[in-house]
This record gives sequence, C-alpha cells and structure tokens, in this order.
Amino acid sequence: MTVTFTNELGQTITPGEEVIVVTETYKTVSVRKGIFLGRSEAGNLQVRVPERWSRGEWFDKRTDQAGSYSKIPEEHRGYRSKPKGTYIATLQLDRIYKLAV
Repeated sequence: MTVTFTNELGQTITPGEEVIVVTETYKTVSVRKGIFLGRSEAGNLQVRVPERWSRGEWFDKRTDQAGSYSKIPEEHRGYRSKPKGTYIATLQLDRIYKLAV
C-alpha cells in the first residue's frame, strides 16, 4: 500500500514524486527540489535532496586512502573534491509541495 500525503494546499503527493521542499533552521529558510520518500518510523515526512556543496577529503598519495590531515605526512598529503551526492532529510513541519507543470 502506497502512503500518500496531503499538504495544507490540498495537494496529494505520493512517494517517488518530485517535490519542492521548504526547510527552516534558526536563521535560514531553504527551498529546494527533492523526491518524496514517505514517512519515517516516527511519522515524519522524508525526502531525498541534493547536497548543496561538494565535500572534500585528505588522502595519502601513496595509497590513495582517505585519512586525517594530521596523520598523513605532508609530502604524501593530497586533497580531492568528492562529487555532490544526496541525503535523506526528515521534515518536522511537513512543508512539501508539488512541482508546477
């Protein structure tokens, strides 16, 4: 059985559908595109959203293994950017909306 969600605008959203996600922190409001996944075990809505920034990591040039900056000798230390990925956001305020077509 597919669990649908109806937002305050009356839009019915099903898992797998592309949505607009509105999140809020203490000082920031973000509006992003995501994919509605359904509800968590606690009952909160979950969406998959893209990461905003690329992440990087230090690595040992001899072994190509990621590691701690301070534990890799300076002459063998390298830095590389990792491609952006996605993460699952759990929403507290259930603010997701259908994309306009």
